[in-house]
Amino acid sequence: MADLLLIHDDIKLYTTSDKFYLEPTINPSEILVIDRVSGSASVKDYGSVKIPIPESAYKPVCGFLGSIKLISGLYLVVAKYRILIGKLNGHDVYQLAGADIIPYARSTTHLTNKQIEDNTTYEKMVRAALDTPGMYFSYGYDITHTQQRLHSIGGDFHAMSIASRADNRFLWNDTYCGTTRTPFARFALPIIQGYYKEINDYFHKGGDKRVRFVQTQKGSINFSTISTATVKTFVAVPPDFENEDAIILTATYDHNGRLVEIAFIDCILPLNRQVMKVISLCLPFHAMLTKLTIKEKRLNCGILYEIAKFLPFSNLTDICLDSSYVRQGNYYILLDQTSSLKCLSLSNCNISDIVCREIAERIEFQRPASKNLLVLNLSYNKITDLGAEALGRSLRTNRRLLHLNLCNNKLSAVGAEHILVHLSKFQLTATEVMEMKRQGIEYFQTKAAVIEKCLKQIRLNRLPARSEASRRRSQLAKRQTLMGEVKGSSDYENAEMMALGIVGPFEYAFTICIGNFTLCSLNLGYNNLDFFNITKIVDILSYQSSLMHSRGTGLMRLVIEGNNLPESCTEYTLIKTYLQLVTDHYMPRTHQVSKKLSEDSMAVLKPSKPVGSQVKKRGFKA
Repeated sequence: MADLLLIHDDIKLYTTSDKFYLEPTINPSEILVIDRVSGSASVKDYGSVKIPIPESAYKPVCGFLGSIKLISGLYLVVAKYRILIGKLNGHDVYQLAGADIIPYARSTTHLTNKQIEDNTTYEKMVRAALDTPGMYFSYGYDITHTQQRLHSIGGDFHAMSIASRADNRFLWNDTYCGTTRTPFARFALPIIQGYYKEINDYFHKGGDKRVRFVQTQKGSINFSTISTATVKTFVAVPPDFENEDAIILTATYDHNGRLVEIAFIDCILPLNRQVMKVISLCLPFHAMLTKLTIKEKRLNCGILYEIAKFLPFSNLTDICLDSSYVRQGNYYILLDQTSSLKCLSLSNCNISDIVCREIAERIEFQRPASKNLLVLNLSYNKITDLGAEALGRSLRTNRRLLHLNLCNNKLSAVGAEHILVHLSKFQLTATEVMEMKRQGIEYFQTKAAVIEKCLKQIRLNRLPARSEASRRRSQLAKRQTLMGEVKGSSDYENAEMMALGIVGPFEYAFTICIGNFTLCSLNLGYNNLDFFNITKIVDILSYQSSLMHSRGTGLMRLVIEGNNLPESCTEYTLIKTYLQLVTDHYMPRTHQVSKKLSEDSMAVLKPSKPVGSQVKKRGFKA
């Protein structure tokens, strides 16, 4: 009897042109048959069903989560991958590691273009929801109810299948299962979203006193390991609470009481992946949380992996890992996916040329991080001329990065030249010329297709309201090619403006080799620059100021203090003049501190290693 209440474990999914067949892998006694045309489903005896495709032509899945209806019709939702994370009362508990949705309809020819676009958007939303971390299930234990409820209720309740008695308040896929939970009791797999961890020790070290839960006005939280079977507890503690097992975080709130930053700075214990998983569960409830700070901690690659997992689904724009050493050096995985990250600080992280090269490759044009990253801090590391060369190649194409900090590394004059050379006009290679042409062709092809769609939408909006069938007939009868469209007409002009708002202006990866005018702040202090770099900087600022009104700001802030440079020379005056010119042009005249900001940006030009009269004898003139 107990086996009849268990949910089928591994399942073979057979897909034909008109049906889905879900056959249990272990001791099959029944098969779930779903009609792809009508959407009806039924459970049949194993011997009464003949699957009309080869026995090996199946897709292994680990659970049937239900079905969902989108614009194109119904979709089958199945669990593809799972991770065993522990046992509960002798039953395995798994974490959902991957899911899939399969359309009942074999094509989308019955949909309009607008419906196809909307349906694709909804598909992405469903897949994103299924990829949300913290999904758990069990084939033999009801995790939707508390242990107290399961032990206090008797009689017929335990005779019901797990899917039939699941608590709707905590059943994540209740909408997917719908009315199929009872008739398909051994196929419907209940899912909950939350946090699960096996806890064997419910007491603190050094004593047998159970932890008291106390509330405080302070922002420190103790991630204690006190837990029940399915609920993780965050214990707020007073400021005088001393516990060597506590991981303390600092939470910063804005004037409206909204959480804006989480920082781990003064905690004694090392962080682990479980802490990052807990933060990922909190992110959906704190839309204004934009900054994560971890300082002076010894991290591991698993923590960075967890941050990289929730980063694309969060509003985090600023991540600071200063003095947080990772032996594997895989900081670059934070830049692998498209996210809202704008500021990444990796100061004093023992970053070598190899790691720097990986980071530089991920901020090149058309890479995900090149679209949003504005600030990159790599100060106080071990980057040499090889790493600077890789960063220079990324500045050759990147047109988003505003600030680059390479202070206190191991750059020589050659390494600084690799950075500076791409801030003025440079020569394109044959490969880059071909790439530039390819980008232009792709852009204008995409823009032409968007203009066509916008023009059709404008005409549809002008037509009087009528049935969809009548509208289609009218469109087929009066269809005209866009090639015959008069480009001076108001409809075409409106469509072109709409398309420009959708696809944006055309941007080459190499802006006709004029140089990088986007980078406006550069810190090369406390390296090994020489006077050759100063003359190069003067040439760059002179060139950028000549094109300032048409191409962008160019450098507005430059730090070169702490290098082996002359104490004073004519070139410093020229540099200050050019920087002042840019500041005066782009800063509002009514700004009360504009002059002070300009003076501060000039002050950092003073070198700390003067070579004195040796340079003065050279007699530099403007």
